[in-house]
Amino acid sequence: VMSVMAAFGVVYTLHPAPQPIHRSEAWLQDATPREVDGYRAEPGPNGEKQTYRMSEATYKIIDAFGIDSLIFTNGKHQIDVCVIASNNRESFHDPMHCFPGQDWTVLGRKTVPVNTTTRGSIPFSLMTARSPQGASALAAFTYKGPRGFVATQDKSYMQWSIDLFLTGQAREGAFYRFVGDETLTQEELLRFVSEFMDKISVTSKGVL
Repeated sequence: VMSVMAAFGVVYTLHPAPQPIHRSEAWLQDATPREVDGYRAEPGPNGEKQTYRMSEATYKIIDAFGIDSLIFTNGKHQIDVCVIASNNRESFHDPMHCFPGQDWTVLGRKTVPVNTTTRGSIPFSLMTARSPQGASALAAFTYKGPRGFVATQDKSYMQWSIDLFLTGQAREGAFYRFVGDETLTQEELLRFVSEFMDKISVTSKGVL
């Protein structure tokens, strides 16, 4: 074991950890697409880039580079999109716990592959939940860690822990959450998600 750790120490010395990256919410908003699959993101009430802003308490808890909260509409459907960018794994929470905290009832979750044109197949959690008003809706979410996409928080934490041990540096990642309205089908939601993931790779220059 000691010989392995010694060898690791040599490699680590030869390949020092990169300098930490710091980004802003303004960068995140510029890096997130505003038109996807025939949908357009609605501006904020005073013309802000994001449709709505999370509470200050949420910002303190998440402690991320930024949060971009958007409502996309095509005149028929609405999709609520949230993108979080951070170099701290604690910024990426689990909607399975967050939704009940907002009085939603989680009815089920499964992992599904979302096939994209430019990024291959991305694992997503697909969750069915009932709102406080009683309407059921579909939500999809995934985590982008330093070593790729995973569909659940526990896998995300494991990936970040391993990467931190190997590199000594907390690298950046992202969280993506999509909630359709009650009339949106699974096929329609995942088609939007697929195109969004392709587009954000372009608009963020490969970061997100």
